[in-house]
Amino acid sequence: NASISFLINYVDSNNYYLAQFGKNSTNLQYALFKVVGGTLTTLINVTNFGTWVSGTEYTFMVKNNNGVITLYNGTTALVQITDTTLAGTKHGIRIYSGSGSTGNTDRFNNFGVYYG
Repeated sequence: NASISFLINYVDSNNYYLAQFGKNSTNLQYALFKVVGGTLTTLINVTNFGTWVSGTEYTFMVKNNNGVITLYNGTTALVQITDTTLAGTKHGIRIYSGSGSTGNTDRFNNFGVYYG
C-alpha cells in the first residue's frame, strides 16, 4: 500500500484537511479527512475507483473553492463535499510508501497553489 496526500487549509499540526490518493495491491483508492483539534474524521473513503497499473502516471488534484472541496483524477471529478470548518492558508504534500518500504518511486511533476 502507498499513498500521496495533499494537506490543504493547514492551520497547524492539529487542524487541516488531508486529501489522500493511493493504492492497495491492485486498486486505486482515495479519501478525504479532516483533522480538528487533533481528532481525525473521515469525510469520504473509496477503496476501489479503478485498477492500479504499475508504471502509469496518474494526475491527482484537489480544489477548495470557498469550502467546496473537490478531488480529481485527471480532469474527472471523483467527489465533491462542502465543509468550511478550516480556513488555514498553508498547503503541502505527504508521501507514504507503505510499511517496511525501503525505496520510494513516487514523484511529483508539478505542485502548485492557485488563488483566484
